Amino acid sequence: MVRAVLTASGDVHLPEELRAQLHLKPGDQVELSVIGKRGLLIEARTVDAMSLAGSLKSARSISLEDMEHAIAAGATGQ
Repeated sequence: MVRAVLTASGDVHLPEELRAQLHLKPGDQVELSVIGKRGLLIEARTVDAMSLAGSLKSARSISLEDMEHAIAAGATGQ
């Protein structure tokens, strides 16, 4: 069993041993669930690719036709 400390501001520091076992990195999210009256379940949440849709912005747009030409040029080695 690993012990963590609750700070006055409500933060809990997960010890390195737990972060390593759950493969957690800074910025990762966890879900917390209360178990009974004094238990806590911590589940690591990974980011799926679909949740990232639209997160990248481009200064320019490319038409479907331009994309098809680029794909064809790449396929033929041009």
